[in-house]
Amino acid sequence: MGRRMRWSWVLALLVMLAFTACSKDDDAGNGTPSFPAGNAPTVNGKYLMKVGPTNIQYNAEGQVAKVGNMGYSYEPKRIIISPNDQIYYLTNGLITECRYTVLTSLVENALTVDVIHRYEYDVNGQLIKQTRPSYDYTEEEKTLTTQYVWQNGNIVKIIHTGEELAQESTISYTSYVNVLPHFSANADYGIDVYLEWQGYFGERCKNLPASITTVNSSGYHSTCSFDYVINDGLITKITEHTITTISGISYTNSYEYDLEWW
Repeated sequence: MGRRMRWSWVLALLVMLAFTACSKDDDAGNGTPSFPAGNAPTVNGKYLMKVGPTNIQYNAEGQVAKVGNMGYSYEPKRIIISPNDQIYYLTNGLITECRYTVLTSLVENALTVDVIHRYEYDVNGQLIKQTRPSYDYTEEEKTLTTQYVWQNGNIVKIIHTGEELAQESTISYTSYVNVLPHFSANADYGIDVYLEWQGYFGERCKNLPASITTVNSSGYHSTCSFDYVINDGLITKITEHTITTISGISYTNSYEYDLEWW
């Protein structure tokens, strides 16, 4: 089944991924552009404090410090997320590689396997490629590749290859400025959305999405469209409408998320 760029899916992903990451040392001459990440965005001087049932807390520097039960600790060359010991190492202010451990009995009868994600950026600091291995229920390691196509400051297409079922997502955008986590189109597998929100995965999409359509080679088709409620310049509610077709059968759902700003 294809991945759907749903808010609830992204929140579940944050819990599911148990990263124990590491990376290359900082090297100003390795071709990675330098775009130091900033703090979490604010709107009218207010921070986003709650998304649905999830609380967000900040440190004295205005960085995300806690999301639900997940804590964020910042160092010059790495970021540590607890309690799962998720560690991202930085190159010129951007995350270029991460590692995590998965449980498997398929690769040389090992109980755990280290998986490495690598990220590539263009000269403008836009994320353009992600690679990672997958063992896909066999002992053969495969390389999975995600490519990001940018246009007018937004990711308009996400292409996944290397799996048995190739998958592609096409994104359209509203005129609303993208100041939220989760709903950036490059909040994808292998990317922590709160670090992406703060710029550690390079330039963010400049607008909030209007719709995301995902298809794969099995005939799976999903369209998510989004409605935004704005009060006093703040987005206070998001409604997501989804239509998913699997094996010729269509399913329709709607989801609502309340946002609180302080």
